[in-house]
Amino acid sequence: MSDLIFATSIEIEKGRLFFKNHTIDDFGKEKKEAYRGYRPLILDQLVVAHQIACEFPEANDDERLRMELVAEDCLKTFVSMAQKEVGRDRTASADTRQGGDGAQLWHRMQDVNERQLSRLRIAQSNLVAPSRRTDAEV
Repeated sequence: MSDLIFATSIEIEKGRLFFKNHTIDDFGKEKKEAYRGYRPLILDQLVVAHQIACEFPEANDDERLRMELVAEDCLKTFVSMAQKEVGRDRTASADTRQGGDGAQLWHRMQDVNERQLSRLRIAQSNLVAPSRRTDAEV
């Protein structure tokens, strides 16, 4: 898991080379230039993935299910936004120019509803490894 923590942190920093923070006020004015302002929404997705990597080992089963759903949403959002940028030398999409909302893992996990959790639990229970199945299930 520590490899994933380092990898996600590195990807965030790589992303800063392509997507500049959004400066609308004095937020972060004491920081180095690349870190002033608000992180772009596209990088928020990587930050949440990093937070998941950090928190997952200590999370309970319910939190892990929520994290899986949040991770899937972040992945889809990141890829969708990145597709709008592929092959361009500057930000051409209003979506990727948008400032991020400072998304945090725990806030995103609260957005996961019971219906989503139930569907994921059912899907996971259907993927029980053969070695864990009883003779009655075979």
